[in-house]
Amino acid sequence: MSRAESALRQWASSVADNDADAARWVQAQQQGWAARDRFGFAVLEAQPDSAPEQLVGNVVLKDVTSGKPAAEVGCWTAAHARGRGVAPRALEALTN
Repeated sequence: MSRAESALRQWASSVADNDADAARWVQAQQQGWAARDRFGFAVLEAQPDSAPEQLVGNVVLKDVTSGKPAAEVGCWTAAHARGRGVAPRALEALTN
């Protein structure tokens, strides 16, 4: 495991090592949307030749409270997409 991957696992609130972990993660995202306090988005990259989009990261607006003037932003980038400006572009899209 790379140093960047170790750091991501250290700071991430959850890690999906298998299908059950991934299903729990998706369910937590759905619960955040339903509660209107956490809004997560997949960051996808278009592929050539009409291939399906590829997951390259995630960006989330969290700790959202009505009347509160601030919230927290988090993001991660998949190892194969790091160093290409994915996270800054995702954060810009989220905050504009």
